[in-house]
Amino acid sequence: MSRARSTTGSTAGSTTGSLAGSTSSKSPAVSFIDSKIPGGLPYPDVDGISPTTSTQLSMASRVHERRSEFTRPQATRIRVGSWNVAAFKGTELDLAGWFVRGKGVSEALSGMSLSDKNTDRTEGFEEQEARWSKYQSTIPKHDPGSLPAGEEVGIYALGLQEVVDISSAAEALRPYTDPAPANKFKEAVQSKLPPGYELVAERQLIGLLLLIWASPTVLPQISWTSTTSVGTGLMGYMGNKGAVTARIVLGGTTRLVFINSHLSAGTGKAEAERRNWDAQQVEARTRFDPITDDAGIQHGGEKIGDEDFAFWFGDLNYRLEGIPPDDVRRLLMLHTQNEYDAGSKSNATIEHEIGNQHGSSLPSISTAASNHQKSNHDSHDQEYHMNHSEDPASLQTTIDSLLSHDELIQQMHGQKMFHDGWREGPITFLPTYKYDRGTIGVFDTTEKRRGPSWCDRILYRTRRDLELYNDTVLADQVAQKQDAELKSKGINTSLHEDSTLFDYNPDADGDDSFEEQPPEAMPGSGNIKHVITKEGHEDTIKLEYYITHQRVLSSDHKPIDAGFLLQYNAIVPELKAKVQQEVARELDKAENEGRPIITLVVDSGSSDPDSHGSLFDGADFGRLRYDEPKLRTLTVANTGPIPARFGFAIRPQDAPSTSPRWLKIRFEKQPERITKEHKQASQDAHEWYDSIPHVYSLAPGESCNVNLVAEIADKELVHSLNSHEHLEDVLVLRVKDGRDQFLALRADWQKSSHGHTLDRLLRVPEGGVRKLQNQHPEGKWRHRFAAKLRSGDNSSGHARSLSGTEDDNSGSGRASFEDEEVRWSAPREIFRLTEEIEALIERACAEWSMLESAEDNPLAQPGYPFLLSSWTLNDAETRRTYRVCINEALDTNTPFSDHLPPTLPPTHRLELFAETLVLFLSNIHHGVITPALFAALESHHFDKSRHVRHGLGVEDQKARVLEIMDTEEGGGSCKTCFVLLMSSLGRMCAEIAAASVEVGVAAPAPAHGPMGAVGGFLLKRMGSYDASTAGSADVAVVRERICRKWAEVFAPAVVHVDKKAMPKGGYEERRRELVELFLSSS
Repeated sequence: MSRARSTTGSTAGSTTGSLAGSTSSKSPAVSFIDSKIPGGLPYPDVDGISPTTSTQLSMASRVHERRSEFTRPQATRIRVGSWNVAAFKGTELDLAGWFVRGKGVSEALSGMSLSDKNTDRTEGFEEQEARWSKYQSTIPKHDPGSLPAGEEVGIYALGLQEVVDISSAAEALRPYTDPAPANKFKEAVQSKLPPGYELVAERQLIGLLLLIWASPTVLPQISWTSTTSVGTGLMGYMGNKGAVTARIVLGGTTRLVFINSHLSAGTGKAEAERRNWDAQQVEARTRFDPITDDAGIQHGGEKIGDEDFAFWFGDLNYRLEGIPPDDVRRLLMLHTQNEYDAGSKSNATIEHEIGNQHGSSLPSISTAASNHQKSNHDSHDQEYHMNHSEDPASLQTTIDSLLSHDELIQQMHGQKMFHDGWREGPITFLPTYKYDRGTIGVFDTTEKRRGPSWCDRILYRTRRDLELYNDTVLADQVAQKQDAELKSKGINTSLHEDSTLFDYNPDADGDDSFEEQPPEAMPGSGNIKHVITKEGHEDTIKLEYYITHQRVLSSDHKPIDAGFLLQYNAIVPELKAKVQQEVARELDKAENEGRPIITLVVDSGSSDPDSHGSLFDGADFGRLRYDEPKLRTLTVANTGPIPARFGFAIRPQDAPSTSPRWLKIRFEKQPERITKEHKQASQDAHEWYDSIPHVYSLAPGESCNVNLVAEIADKELVHSLNSHEHLEDVLVLRVKDGRDQFLALRADWQKSSHGHTLDRLLRVPEGGVRKLQNQHPEGKWRHRFAAKLRSGDNSSGHARSLSGTEDDNSGSGRASFEDEEVRWSAPREIFRLTEEIEALIERACAEWSMLESAEDNPLAQPGYPFLLSSWTLNDAETRRTYRVCINEALDTNTPFSDHLPPTLPPTHRLELFAETLVLFLSNIHHGVITPALFAALESHHFDKSRHVRHGLGVEDQKARVLEIMDTEEGGGSCKTCFVLLMSSLGRMCAEIAAASVEVGVAAPAPAHGPMGAVGGFLLKRMGSYDASTAGSADVAVVRERICRKWAEVFAPAVVHVDKKAMPKGGYEERRRELVELFLSSS
């Protein structure tokens, strides 16, 4: 079936194609070695915008203008949790309780009202601490949960720190990340999430772990997931400190970034500055994978700041500065003591700590807090309730007084770090660090008595916040520039400002109208933030709570939790596709008049039983097998009113080719001759002609045919394609001053036994390589593939441009040889081919002996049946057709008789199997004797002086070669296959040699053979020759002659050489000698 494709149709279809078809350049400034250090600077695959041959910018902009027609408002809750588990055992038992179910919140110590929760039955402080153990959850029993939980939350983002002991040098300097500790935390959360929640992003850097789950309703809207890590620890790059980051796109419109970081520890000014440096490094070195926009352009190198909403959380390690740690501990424990019964163990500990107070620097606050704890029960009976923020003895007042010493707040106010738009919710809870493990409110009573601090924080920032900060910076720069200009003119700006009582601007001051500010810019407007996203959509975010889970006891840090309500716009794919079609029609109607119009009529291949039928709008080649070309016809017609010039555009990834490596394009028309005048007409004309290697022209109403031939016969190409099943690509036909045409290509690659390495051929299952066709992964490989998807690598889900650049182990989620065990001592395909050839040679020799005539018998030629010049079947296309049948039998492990016609003459059958064997050996990736193995033989065997080597007998030489093979890596399998192959060929050679002598064939003696320099021919009198008198010397001479010819054929097929590494000249003769050595004596 042929299908006509108009200009309108081509534009609408041009949004489909291969994401992998575009190329990217790597930044030369990025060190690949550094990227391999845990937490090192990522080595990006894409830097900047990829080059493209044609674009759809006009269409993309039109579609973008109508975005309101295909987006719908959505809302979801995002829970962000952070916890430093300090490598303590048992912390995973508490994880789901507080993070998923919202448990472990203390109303008295968090500033959060739980009056609407049924907390009467919740386990008391003393009972909870009494049963503390690392072997069970420490979450209070009968806690109903105080926060939105379960299905109420659409996205769970969890950041953990110190999942391994980073204080251990072995862990901190480990050159790889051990995933085992992270698995227990993943399983702990996953097991308690509602059904349908899936892990969408995961990243670990030594002790840092970032995990993100999405609900079943949110999951389909998540795309372009990218994770990365930055190490800032030892030497500024090691992963004991740093950050792990994830970027996701929600609804196709909203970019979210989650940063889980662990900054440098310690107290003091220098340590605070190092924390700032760590955070700056995270911002500067974080890069995400590229995102492809509607125009098909890849935007690479996205960084922190390019998102719409960012969440930065973790153990930031900022401390309380300028205040004695002991005073802070005792002051805070005055508040926590009141929550314990008088006789409890923790109460006694706190009493002891408070009793040791001498010379507190905070007497007024301490006294007020002490008085407050004595009277707080009575205050509930009073009619008047003082606001906590106004009560000088309240916990919140104490917290506010301490926050003035908080380093993070100081750094933000001092414009040193996190001042560029980052926000934090109100802190109404106790410091998160450092507690006695197993207690709710007992701060560090160890010998170090570390001062309490809000080390663990959750910050967030919107795109609007960053824009406002950038506007402020720009305004300051403009003001500074103006000041500098005034000073350069001798005007003292400070004096001018001091002496001016007021300024009057008649244009602005005379206007009494009030210009309303946007809600997010007005003070006191609440915590709902309005944002215009990068894609131009209006979103809002609201902080619902910011809390600590005080009643989690298994670590010396308390976990923190923040809940956000995000309202965003999500793309509805069906509505967007409709808008795209409408825009395409509008653009076609506006632009087609007066432009060249090219129409494509495509032979879609629907008549081919292997094709996908008429559903595919393009050239469908159906099932494509090795060495089997398939033809599809494309008709290009000029249906416009003016002449048209056109040609297929160069593909950047395959330059200077216009098609993928598996396709050949042949026009049934001569190209036009392009002169300098054509290119010099304009800059656009010059660029257009440079992008088209062959230009063709058609007059109005004229057409021409183009043959598209899909063929995979190159051994490197078949090797690279054996890891794929579907070949999909797009050709771009560029029309001068007209609209580009896009032709989709599709083929189903049938796995071939050709092109594999020897190791993988030894693992082919019983059903042949086709047994793995269309199979999904099973067993351990299936889990490996699932983990690959969870990490964000969805390259298998996209159409790709398969130009032969991938290895066999990079498949698209299908089963692989890698998980098969070694099944054969040598490739089964070689066994089958040599057995068939040997049987056919025996039959041919028997018939030859019975005829007792050498006339016209191809066996009389010494290179037969492997030498091209000796074949009787000389038609190349006929041979190719039968070779495809033989290869199909090999690939499916079915009898050859099922694929070859019984009427095929035995002589032709022998030649075809011989040719297939030579091709199969030539196509083995790296060869039976690999370049490395041959190089070892060169250095250990062939480099010895010729007289020494010739002093050895044949068997000694063979033993020497086999010994060298055994000592080289991978040489064992190569040796086995080589010996078996040579043995089989040796038997065939002996069979033909014996038959030749028996029928009396004249054989020239080699100059170095047993006949010495006599040369000439062994005269055999045809008709009067008595075979019984033929000596073994005659057979040996004929066999040596045959072996030499066969060695010339098999040497390059069996022994592969790195020609660049080999010394010039001589290696062809040496590899022939190697093959002849084993062939002649087998």
